[in-house]
Amino acid sequence: EIIEAIDNTLIFLNCEDIQLDKEIKMPSIYPNLTSKEKIEELKKHINKKFAQICKTEGISGEKKKEYIKGIREEMKVIEDTAEINTSDYFLFNECNTDLAVNKYGGILTRTGRGSCGAFYINRILGMTQLDRFTSPIKLYPERFMSTARLLENRAIPDIDFNVVEQEPFVKASRELLGEHGCYPMIAYGTMKDGEAFRNVCRSQGLSFDAYNEVAKNIESYENDEKWKPYVDEAKKYIGAIVSASVHPCAHLLMNADIREELGVVRVGNALCVMITSGEADEYKYLKNDYLIVSVWKLIAETFEMIGKPIMTIKELLDNVDNKVWELYKKGLTCTLNQCDGDWATKLITDYKPCTLAQISMFVACIRPSFNSWRDKFINRKQYSTGSKDLDAVLSSTGSYILFQENLMQYFDWLGVSPSESIGLIKKISKKKIHQEDFDNLESRLRKKWIENTGSENMFDDTWAMIQSCISYGFAAPHALAVAIDSLYGAYLKANYPLEYYTVCLNNYADDENKTKKLTEELSVFNIKINPIKFRHSKDTYSPDKETNSIYKGIASVKFLNAEVAQKMYNMRYQQFNSFIDFLKGNPCNSRQTEILIKLDFFSEFGKSQKLLDEYKIYSDYAGKSQIKKERLTLDENIVLKYGTATEKMYKITDIDGLISELCNAVLNKNISISDRLQAESEYLGYLDYTNPKAKGYGYVLDINTKYSPRLKIYKLDTSE
Repeated sequence: EIIEAIDNTLIFLNCEDIQLDKEIKMPSIYPNLTSKEKIEELKKHINKKFAQICKTEGISGEKKKEYIKGIREEMKVIEDTAEINTSDYFLFNECNTDLAVNKYGGILTRTGRGSCGAFYINRILGMTQLDRFTSPIKLYPERFMSTARLLENRAIPDIDFNVVEQEPFVKASRELLGEHGCYPMIAYGTMKDGEAFRNVCRSQGLSFDAYNEVAKNIESYENDEKWKPYVDEAKKYIGAIVSASVHPCAHLLMNADIREELGVVRVGNALCVMITSGEADEYKYLKNDYLIVSVWKLIAETFEMIGKPIMTIKELLDNVDNKVWELYKKGLTCTLNQCDGDWATKLITDYKPCTLAQISMFVACIRPSFNSWRDKFINRKQYSTGSKDLDAVLSSTGSYILFQENLMQYFDWLGVSPSESIGLIKKISKKKIHQEDFDNLESRLRKKWIENTGSENMFDDTWAMIQSCISYGFAAPHALAVAIDSLYGAYLKANYPLEYYTVCLNNYADDENKTKKLTEELSVFNIKINPIKFRHSKDTYSPDKETNSIYKGIASVKFLNAEVAQKMYNMRYQQFNSFIDFLKGNPCNSRQTEILIKLDFFSEFGKSQKLLDEYKIYSDYAGKSQIKKERLTLDENIVLKYGTATEKMYKITDIDGLISELCNAVLNKNISISDRLQAESEYLGYLDYTNPKAKGYGYVLDINTKYSPRLKIYKLDTSE
C-alpha cells in the first residue's frame, strides 16, 4: 500500500507545467478600458464624490484648495503607477464597498485600520471616513502608498476592511469578479520549538515528565549534555505544517475561476484557496482582508435599536462632550475599544483623556514598545528629547515618539521626504540597510541638523534615540481609527445607556466575566436588570424605557427557545381574567410552563405554588366532558354543580366553571425558597433571587473538600 501510494504521485509527471511568476495580478472591473481610460474613470468618480463631501461638510475657500492640492498629489501616485494598474485597485474597492453596504446590507466601520485612513482618496471612495486634513494627529498619505514603494517593490496597495460580517463583502466581490472569483485563504499552523522537542523525545521513548519540563524552558538546555542532541534534532522540524484553518480575514480576488487557477480545499465547512496570505504577497495576488470587529457589532446594533443611522465620524466628533469623557475618567470602560481590560482601564482613569488626539496617543502608549516612557506619559509629566528644536518638531505628541509618523516627522525635518523615510525606517528596523548607505544617511541628517539648529549639539544623542525607537511601527491612522471606534461606544453608552447595555448584554450573554462588569456599571445610570417576566421579556435582553430597566430574556433558560419566547412576547397586550384564561392559549409545553412558573415569570397571576397548583388542575381537567368516579379525588358536591352523574361516570357540562371553582380554593403562596433557588440554579445556570430581609442566610453553591473544607455561599440578602 505504501509503494502504491508513492507510485500514485507519479501522475504529476503527466500534468501540464505550472508557471509561477511574481508579476502583479490585479483584477479589473473595467477590462475593456485602457490604462489611461481607467484613470480618467477614477477621476470622474473622485470629482463627483468629493463635490458631495464638500457640500455635506461645508468645505470651501482656502480649505477646499488645500484638499484639492492633497487629492491631486495622491492622484499623481496612482497615475505614476499606471503600469501596475493601481487605478483598478481603487475602482474595484469603491464598487465592492458600495455593493456590500447598499445591496447586501454589510456594515463597514467608519474608521478602518492600518494606514488606509491616511490616504484621502480612500475617504472619498467610501473605504474610510478619516480625514487627514482635519486630523489632530499628523497623517502622511505616503504611509499608505507612494510611487517609489509600489514600483520598486512591485507592491499592491493594501486596505484592511473592518466589518461586522464578511458575507456581504464576499457576495459583492463575487458579483464583480464571478462566482468563483473570491475565496477565503488558507492558514497553516506550524510546529513550534516546544512541540518539536516533545515529538522527538516521544519518538525516543523518553519519560514525559522529564522532557516536558525541559520543553517549557528549552533555551536553557541547548548546551546541556543530556538534552542537546534532542534539542538539535527538534530544530529540523520547527516550522513543519501540522494543521490548516480558514484565514480569519484574508480573501483572494481574481477575474478568473480560482478553483481552476490555484485550487480550493475544504477546511471544516468552508472552501479555501490553496495559497497563504504570505504567498499571495510574494506572488502578487490581490487579497482583501475582511476583518470582523466585535465593537462595531455593538455600535451598529445600538444605532439600530435607537432607530437612527450610524453617525458619520464628523457627526460623532461634533457630539462628543464632557459626558463622554467622564466615562473614561470614571473607568466605565467595559466594551469600549482599547480600554476594556482591567489594566487599560486603570491607565485611562489615570490619564483622563479629553480630546481625540489624547485618546489616540493613549492607544499607542499601551503598546509594549512604549514601556520605557509609559508612566511619564500617563502621569502627564513633561518630557524632552534633550533638544528644544526636536521637541518643537514633535510638539503634537508632547515630544514623545508614539507613532511611526513621529519618526517620519524627524526625517522630514532633516530633509528626507516621507516617501523615502518609509523605506529607510523599514530597512533600518530590519537591519537590511548597507553600512555605506547608513553612513551617508547619517551624514546627510547631521548636515541638515546643523543647518536647522545652528550647531551639531545634541545630534548624536537624538539620532541614537531615534534609532532605538525605529522598530516601533505603530501607525497614527490606525491609532486614530481605533480611538474613534472607542468614542463611538462611549458616545452611545453616555447618551443611550439603556439601549447600549442591552445590546452588550445580549452579545456577551455567554461571557460571565463581561456580564458581571457590565452589570456593575448599570447603577451609575440608575438602570436595573429585571428577572424574566411575562409581557416584558423577549428571547434576549430587552430595554424598558418606562422603568429604565432591562428585562432578561427567556431563550437562554434551559428547555426554552427563541420561538416560544417570541410567541409569549406577542401575547403581551392580551387581557386575561385569570391564569387559566392565559393557559388556554399557552404556547409552552408542560415542562416549559412549570419551569417559568417556578422562576416567577407569571407573577402577575399569583404566587408560584398557587400557579403550579392551578396548572395541575387545568392539565387534569381542561377539555374533559366526563370523569370516571373511581379516579375522582374531588368533593362530589362540587362536581355535581357543573354536571350530572351516572353509576360510574360524572358528565361535566361546565368544565370551565369546575376548574374556576377549584382554582379559587387554591392558597396564594410561593414554592419554598430552597425550591426556587434550585430551579434558578438548574434552569438559569445562576442564582437571581434576592431578599433584603434574609440577612444572615445563604445558599450553599459548592463544598470544597479537596484541600480544606470551604463553602461557596450565595448570600440571599445581597445576591453576592
